[in-house]
Amino acid sequence: MKKIISQIRVIDDGQCHWYAVHTRPQQELRAEANLNLFSIQTFYPQIHDAAHPHTPKALFPGYLFAHFNLQASSHNIIFTRGVHKIVGFGNCASEIDNGVITMIQSRREKDGCVRMGLVIGDKVEIKSGLFTNFIGVFSEEISGAQRVIILHEAMNYQNRIVVDRAVIEKVA
Repeated sequence: MKKIISQIRVIDDGQCHWYAVHTRPQQELRAEANLNLFSIQTFYPQIHDAAHPHTPKALFPGYLFAHFNLQASSHNIIFTRGVHKIVGFGNCASEIDNGVITMIQSRREKDGCVRMGLVIGDKVEIKSGLFTNFIGVFSEEISGAQRVIILHEAMNYQNRIVVDRAVIEKVA
């Protein structure tokens, strides 16, 4: 089987950067393992699937992130088994900002899966109901229910408010 080479115009500063790598269908783990053989740092974020909580699934199906020097490694990346191409616009590979990768990695739990949604300590606003427009701090989820506990501070007293998860929104 002949592999078609994606023409990548190399605009490189000699530094390693993060890039999104498009994999062949269902071959993210294969591509990741093969890239690691070239000593290329990878990040393949996975999440827990609600339907199958013990089987992680890809946060970005068909993609993973790789940290490398484009000029030195693009040839190896393109010809790695499991890899389709380096993601870019036109014929230019697109760097992923370190902050994006750091933010996703910071949400990983002990099992390596990325926690989606709110994290304890996030500032949230209640969007509807009796407490509309109240700002508080996300405290915890009530297990088995679609409800959460918000800490709301008023007049030097912290109130615990239990609301539906659907009525809160993270404040930037």
